[in-house]
Amino acid sequence: MRRAIGLPILILAALYVSSYSRLPAQDEKPHNVLLLVLDDVGTDKIGAYHEGQAGERTPTFDRLARNGVLFRNAWSNPLCSPTRACIQTGRYGFRTGIGTVIEDLEGHSLQLDEVTIPEAVDGAGLPHESAAIGKWHLSNRTGGASLYVDRSGFLQPDVKGFIAPNLQGYDHFAGATQNVANYNHWMKIVDGDAFRSSLYVTSDNVDSARDWIRSRGGSPWICYIAFNAAHVPYNDPPAELHTYDDRPLGEWPSHRKKIQYYAVLEAMDTELARFFRELGGLKRFLQDTTVLVIGDNGTGASASDYLPWRSKGTVYEAGVNVPLIACGADVPARGECEALVGAVDLFATTLELAGVPLDDGRIHDSVSLVPYFSDPHAPARRGTVFAEYFTPNGYEPTRSSRAIRNARYKLIRKIDMDKESEEEEFYDLATDPRELRDLLRPPVRMSDESEANYLALSDELDCLLKSGS
Repeated sequence: MRRAIGLPILILAALYVSSYSRLPAQDEKPHNVLLLVLDDVGTDKIGAYHEGQAGERTPTFDRLARNGVLFRNAWSNPLCSPTRACIQTGRYGFRTGIGTVIEDLEGHSLQLDEVTIPEAVDGAGLPHESAAIGKWHLSNRTGGASLYVDRSGFLQPDVKGFIAPNLQGYDHFAGATQNVANYNHWMKIVDGDAFRSSLYVTSDNVDSARDWIRSRGGSPWICYIAFNAAHVPYNDPPAELHTYDDRPLGEWPSHRKKIQYYAVLEAMDTELARFFRELGGLKRFLQDTTVLVIGDNGTGASASDYLPWRSKGTVYEAGVNVPLIACGADVPARGECEALVGAVDLFATTLELAGVPLDDGRIHDSVSLVPYFSDPHAPARRGTVFAEYFTPNGYEPTRSSRAIRNARYKLIRKIDMDKESEEEEFYDLATDPRELRDLLRPPVRMSDESEANYLALSDELDCLLKSGS
């Protein structure tokens, strides 16, 4: 049941979701979709990507990977808000105006005229109910123009951004609208109402999602769980949720930070196992639900195995190459997929799983991954994948870092309007996966093949950025 949100918003939403239509009806009940977003977890921190050689303990995520398709070349954006906006809208940040972290007290946030996953599904007249659980991070306190009807029936401005997930189409929201300052003491928002929670935030996310799913009965649903973990601060999880003791790997603070990170990561994995267990067990859960798991960006510098200036917040591989796993009811295949895919593709993927075509006339950058669920080696659906960072949020950035890659080569373009500078870097990822040898820097001389790929990627990046909103 939709929460009342006021006539102006209902009219606005109707203008944008009415153009979605439903795919031909199916005889069987639609499957559920569970979309899990991990915070600051790159491929270097999920055991299934390298057989647990880095010290992490992620048996639940590894089990999901064994039960479905693991994507090797999935890209996010280098920071959380831009990736979340891409997932929700299927559109790149330069179209939505979200290029960096959305600040609580200032700046541009996700606009209400952007059509999100639940709005598209609802606009197609499908029976799915929807919930967003955990970290939203797409709104702020400048959203006072957004109106909703409070519990007393009065029209109110959403001056704190607390009702934003509901205004963006979710039937239910329970979580935090921004980062939490402490995993054990934080401000929880439930459908616009705020109160203090002293329950470990990851446990709270799992409880909220479990309770909502249980309450659905037989109705199909879409549940978006965006964990706060494993973002800083690395507050100690309850002891029963992890197996790391308090002894640091050496005496360096960076080593202690990494152990704390691993504890927070394992606690999330442990609680996810409890989530499946309390909903009948993973095997039963996957019979009628498709699970999609993705990282919002690479691992943060304090926990990364890569150089700090090549990790989260950058468009280098350690900042944008993230885990992506699909398993469950609509994923009959098992194995690994080498195709280029992006976080932006989860929009079209979720809509196809729900039975909604992308035919609203807007510019979308999202490509459905469903063909790979039956055949991980299916023909590539994209020739390139794109990631970006820019600041400030909005449509007139003064500084940006953008990257585009094909199956082998990668182009990075950095622009600083204040310094009137533009720099490019170009890498052969097949021979230089850590991006240490810039092919545009002397004394390197590019081969004819490399130069042709550089020119092609440069032209494609130019065309993409000129393609409008």
